[in-house]
Amino acid sequence: MGARALALTVAAAALACAQNAYAQRANENAVRSADDAFGASVGNERVGLYNDRDARGFSPIAAGNVRLEGMYFDMRSNVPSRLVAGTQVRVGLSAQSYPFPAPTGISDYTLRAVRDRNAVSTVLQAGPHDAYSVELDLEARIIPQKLGVSAGFFYRVEEFIPEESVYPWGLGIVSRWRPAPGVEVTPFYGYGRRLDDKATPYLFTAGAYLPPEIEASGFAQDWTGVDGYIESYGVRATTPITEHVTLNAGLFRHNNGSEGGIGDLYLNVDRAGLAATHRFTDEPLNEQRSLSGEARLTGVWSGEDLRHTIHASVRGREGRRNFGGASIRNFGPAQIGERTAMPQPAWTYGVSSFDEVTQFSGGLAYQLTWRGVGEASIGVQQIDYEKTVTTPGLAPVVTTDDPLIPNATLAITLSRRLALYGSFTQGLEESPIAPEIAVNAQETPPAIRTEQIDFGLRYAITPRLRLVAGYFDIEKPYFNLDGARVYRQLGDERHRGAEISLSGAVTDRLNVIAGVVLMEPVVEGEAVTNGLIGDRPVGQTETTVRLNFDYRTPWIEGLSVDAALNYSGPRAATSRTFAELGNEQLMTEEFTTLDLGMRYRFEVGGRHNTLRLQVTNVADAFAWQVLSSGALYVNNPRGIVATLATDF
Repeated sequence: MGARALALTVAAAALACAQNAYAQRANENAVRSADDAFGASVGNERVGLYNDRDARGFSPIAAGNVRLEGMYFDMRSNVPSRLVAGTQVRVGLSAQSYPFPAPTGISDYTLRAVRDRNAVSTVLQAGPHDAYSVELDLEARIIPQKLGVSAGFFYRVEEFIPEESVYPWGLGIVSRWRPAPGVEVTPFYGYGRRLDDKATPYLFTAGAYLPPEIEASGFAQDWTGVDGYIESYGVRATTPITEHVTLNAGLFRHNNGSEGGIGDLYLNVDRAGLAATHRFTDEPLNEQRSLSGEARLTGVWSGEDLRHTIHASVRGREGRRNFGGASIRNFGPAQIGERTAMPQPAWTYGVSSFDEVTQFSGGLAYQLTWRGVGEASIGVQQIDYEKTVTTPGLAPVVTTDDPLIPNATLAITLSRRLALYGSFTQGLEESPIAPEIAVNAQETPPAIRTEQIDFGLRYAITPRLRLVAGYFDIEKPYFNLDGARVYRQLGDERHRGAEISLSGAVTDRLNVIAGVVLMEPVVEGEAVTNGLIGDRPVGQTETTVRLNFDYRTPWIEGLSVDAALNYSGPRAATSRTFAELGNEQLMTEEFTTLDLGMRYRFEVGGRHNTLRLQVTNVADAFAWQVLSSGALYVNNPRGIVATLATDF
């Protein structure tokens, strides 16, 4: 039985036996659920300025700033989607609730809820283009008030670009056991697989110009499709130790890999869209495995106006990854945007290398909360880090670091409406992985030290509408390609800027999530001073705007309309400068997209339903997107999506 038939069979069986169920998926709405405009996802919807791969211009995942229900989690790819109900990106004031904040923000995942009930939900979706999917979620009460389980399954055909399909499926199961008051144990398991995931063609321009516009449709070779997987499992637990002290702990395993990722590169593209070289790279079987966890004791002592909180934490991770050994095949000139069948090369792989990372840290933090005045915290972590890179035939290369990482936060309540905040934190993070175009592709440089300060204000315009405005300043080492295409440190990268969030209910019917980032990303160092590269980090923009609206109409009960406006400013497409551009770097053009949609909530036989129709990129705007390596690719064209969520 195929995966699609299996999905439909399971869904039908679940619906046939559903009883005593309550609303679940039909009420999902990210615009109405988000606390701020800094980035949140609920179910399949996402809103806000940031996400788990881009916060203030950096990636929380790449930096290792991922949390699973507040606990440290070393996850470098994705969490299986059926495990989590949503994510929240925490920056600025919202990050101060964490005892050990991290530079560039924290991406916190929430496991699917397990409530004391029986429930079944389905989500059916068609579009964009020839895509479709089926999702099934179940909750079951096994022992009332004691033990329950939540499980989910999905099968999907994705086609964000016409004629370029991939076939993912996955499952997840979460259980919550409450053996005694205050004690909760949450084991979970999730698995996801992507079938026939074809290579995304990446383009590299030959000069001081962008390639000509091409039709946004698939032009990858069929034989570039590979299968990959992600797997996450573990346990999260909390228990009271004394009247004032609670233990929170989590132990997590994360694995991901593929049968060999194929890169599809068009090199030295001219003004007519003809690439001088069409290059394919094929990695051998590669996997990444990580074991991570945290144990944290939290003591809380409260008085009439003061509350003292002390956190003592131990964190650790062990990870192993293989890389390198890629087989490279160069073909002659090729026109971008055209699907011309080519024979699959005979791959000859080289020797794979391995890197192994161990990192342990102990931390102590103190937080003082003064009712009506504000709160302050100070913390410190001692980190012990070691990375070993092993290449057969060569001596292992070992790098170590043992920094003492401080952090401090302050929030002052000036009135019921107005609060000021500020923070300082340092971090130790993994370096970005070298891209496919690099001579040392897939290598990971040693860990880097980072630093961040931010400050701002939060103002309650009304009890349901909040404004947050802040300033941030982040410094990290800058890695990119040098003139010999070696991926290495070329200087220091600094992101300074302002971020603004407006979120909440404007009226009883209108909700808004509005965010703006005005940032100055710069590269400093010897490579810039000597004119080897420009002072703009590749792939970064100065201006980002995200506006989301959701309006419940008064004329039809259950009907709402929504809109999303997304603006991105120009981005540096090359690290080098060009004399014909006035010794400036090549920049992509600014672009704006508009999404429009509607929802209709209705009941049939006591079952809650939501029908959603959405048109993404209504004007079919074209834009060249750019990676930090300078690789160009096209944005998603206009698409139409219809979704039906039902709670049985």
